[in-house]
Amino acid sequence: MRRVWIVTLSALSTLWLSGLVMQAQQAPPSEALLGFDPILLVSGKEQLGKDDLATVVDGLKYLFVSAENKRLFDSDPSRYGIQLGGSCARMGGRVYASPDLFLVYEGRIYGFGSPDCVKAFQAEPRAFLPVPETFVEPTGAERERAAVLIQKAARRAGGASLLSSVRGWEEAWTESRGRGGSASVVGRTTLPATYRETAAAEMGGRSMTMAVMVDGARGERTFNGRGQAMHAGGREDFLEEVRRHPIAVLVAALAKDARIAPAGAATLDGRAVEYVRVANGSTVVDLAIEGDGSIAGVRFHGRGETGTFGTIERAMRAHQSVSGLVWPTARVQYFNGVESPAGARTITNVSVTFAER
Repeated sequence: MRRVWIVTLSALSTLWLSGLVMQAQQAPPSEALLGFDPILLVSGKEQLGKDDLATVVDGLKYLFVSAENKRLFDSDPSRYGIQLGGSCARMGGRVYASPDLFLVYEGRIYGFGSPDCVKAFQAEPRAFLPVPETFVEPTGAERERAAVLIQKAARRAGGASLLSSVRGWEEAWTESRGRGGSASVVGRTTLPATYRETAAAEMGGRSMTMAVMVDGARGERTFNGRGQAMHAGGREDFLEEVRRHPIAVLVAALAKDARIAPAGAATLDGRAVEYVRVANGSTVVDLAIEGDGSIAGVRFHGRGETGTFGTIERAMRAHQSVSGLVWPTARVQYFNGVESPAGARTITNVSVTFAER
């Protein structure tokens, strides 16, 4: 017997269906939304779909009551399926939403990793929903000002020619995972959309191993030796981290068709900086540049430890020479101006791959 709770959010009907809580999608595809037709669900109707009318998206099988509803879903699955690429709407891309734990808010279906995540979202839904960063096209003079700052940073970092030939890198680092946890990580990046990571972590007195492979639209995550296909939200989360790397931002800003604009002067980690906004693919990041051209860090809109969105600033506190480049090797992280243990990182080894010259 299925149990359904109806609640109200912002004068809109919200549906919470409780079921099995999962941290990862399973194979074969899991039945999504307890079998309810998502097209009807967003309009407040609960009707079970048919097994012979199904669509599989990112390891989840959606059922429909009619061929017409299936065609509508198939025309835009990102609109009618579980939002945020199947991620937990509270905790983001690295936490999978259970296919049976979800609610409807403002005509969209959001999934969650646990009942506590549902409760937090219900209390303040907009605090957990991403607000896309905006990029306002600059005037000619504004773009020229941004270009001057980028060229200054490039000269300080090793030269525009060398930076533009960067095709990837490998970094080994240690970092805080918050709440007393820590990890030793090796991350391997190939621009623009391939990333691999292996990590040994300690959380709450427990040891664990993790591995990630993302290659464009494919991805897999392994936890303590057990692999799972990665959902779209998880893949995008890791690729966004690649695009937010200070070197990746600077490389993107040096491209011939780069979208850059001044983003104002400020203070980061006690240092005076000027920000340049860079649209790096679908990711918008502000690159912080000191007066001498040194890269001081990055700024962007992101999730804090509790899942709420705010301003994240990553300040670079150390650099070293790597293959002719000045590479950031230590960072601290601020969330809404407050230093956060999560995100602090010390890089212990770097190797860079360049295009053949």
